[in-house]
Amino acid sequence: MAKMQWIRQALSKALSMGAVSALLLGASILQSPAAEPAKSGKESGKVATVTLVVGGTNECPYCLQVKKRLAADPALKELVKHYRIAFVDISTQQAKSAFLKRFQVDKVSEPTLVFQHPDGSNIRVVHGSPQGDALQDFMEDALLTASGVTLPPAVAAKNVGQSIVKRPHALIEELLKNGTQAAGKKDGKPGVADAKKDKKEKKQQSGSGSADTANRVAAARDARKLLREQKVAEAVVAVADFVGQEPDNDPLAKLIESLTRDGKKAIDAASVKLKNEETRPIAAVALVKAKRQYGKLSSLDGDFDVAFTTLGKSPDGDKLKQQAEAVDKGRTLDEAGDKEAALKVYRQVIADFAGTPVAKLAATRVKQLTQ
Repeated sequence: MAKMQWIRQALSKALSMGAVSALLLGASILQSPAAEPAKSGKESGKVATVTLVVGGTNECPYCLQVKKRLAADPALKELVKHYRIAFVDISTQQAKSAFLKRFQVDKVSEPTLVFQHPDGSNIRVVHGSPQGDALQDFMEDALLTASGVTLPPAVAAKNVGQSIVKRPHALIEELLKNGTQAAGKKDGKPGVADAKKDKKEKKQQSGSGSADTANRVAAARDARKLLREQKVAEAVVAVADFVGQEPDNDPLAKLIESLTRDGKKAIDAASVKLKNEETRPIAAVALVKAKRQYGKLSSLDGDFDVAFTTLGKSPDGDKLKQQAEAVDKGRTLDEAGDKEAALKVYRQVIADFAGTPVAKLAATRVKQLTQ
């Protein structure tokens, strides 16, 4: 008993310092700065070290996507140098409960990203895999916060809850280059250096029509390529940031309109079947798939809200959604070409939801993959 108590105390101390024990939590350490006492920017006058704990599983494609980006994304290279990063396996219910309790999160998703201040408190908790530039935004935001950089009031006021706004990029550039004194003054006003850079950036942006056009053309090109490869969800991610910003008759506008139309058709088709008790389980599967593929299009937010509300109000709606999400997890792996992982998920669906329509779907696919 005494030994176990000592282990728990040691683990608690290690976690509070931003070091996650791979042995006790099943955590894979992805990256860690040279060992030294964790200090915030206010304490040291330098760039702080943020702890990022990623809770996930090796069967979750979105978890692996985050892990891969943290290890190899060039856009995150400089940020990662100021992070202690660990991947925590939450594949069992016991592990999820432990993660929930230890990191004081409201729920556990696959993945769950916990950004921690050097003092051990949570700066931000993100559920799901951040798409596009969102991961970089979250990492910059946490690093600025942990380093004690005072943000311009207009920016700080918008950064509440789970929302995120683009930081004046000059702040993070100055922080990484010259430390906290260059990035933000102690008197609560933005530093002179970042203010000048912000002004310069705004001037550049005001005349950046050609650059914006190039970005839209590139997004449209990437999305079309992904659609030819039947990667609908990835194509949607490629254009999602441009929804509502594209000029009329722009090639990207037409592509977004087409994707929105396809997404709405999928939602409408599922919604019709939700009204029938016999077809409701399969309709739930179709709705969850539509959400996975088209959910990043803000133009469809209202349609998805109505459809999932309808599902939730139906008899056993929550249970049907859970079943649908389980089989869709297998389909995601299946579509990605990870046959063995998909089979494992499908077989788990058959075991967990025996006798249900989703179990029959999973069994059919297992037979096809093993013939």
